[in-house]
Amino acid sequence: MNVYCDTGGFRKELREMELDGIIKLHQVKYENRNARIQTGGFPSNLTYDDAFHYTYNDLKKDKFFSSVTGDEMRAAMARSRYSELLELVGPANKQDARHLDSAITTGCIAFLTSDWDDIASKKETLLASFGLHVFHVTHDWQAFLSFVENNNPHAVSQNKNA
Repeated sequence: MNVYCDTGGFRKELREMELDGIIKLHQVKYENRNARIQTGGFPSNLTYDDAFHYTYNDLKKDKFFSSVTGDEMRAAMARSRYSELLELVGPANKQDARHLDSAITTGCIAFLTSDWDDIASKKETLLASFGLHVFHVTHDWQAFLSFVENNNPHAVSQNKNA
């Protein structure tokens, strides 16, 4: 199961779940990158003047970028829902829209965030309109664990104490 973590959406239990083969974590380095998340995702709405925060070494080490082809990248850009997402989260929240779009184009079905106001508060719309299950990393932790168990019969809850 592909899971996207925005900048504040990581918990140590997620790494354990990934090592156990239950989930695969993704993140695109728009601002900061969590070094514990080893796999990137398709970047969203990059322009020439963007400060894309990857070094050449980052790209070589990233399990996603080291294997994605140019054709796959172009196909992902064609699937972009960035404009719709930006309208939903507001024009002042470009990075939030980019994270959400990257999750969708990368094929993630779950999205973990610490951002209540701009992302988690819109989880019903994000599910209905984009098929993305959004969980606040603190308030919705138990719901996320249940979601993982229900969508992966081999999953065993890692830590039900939140």
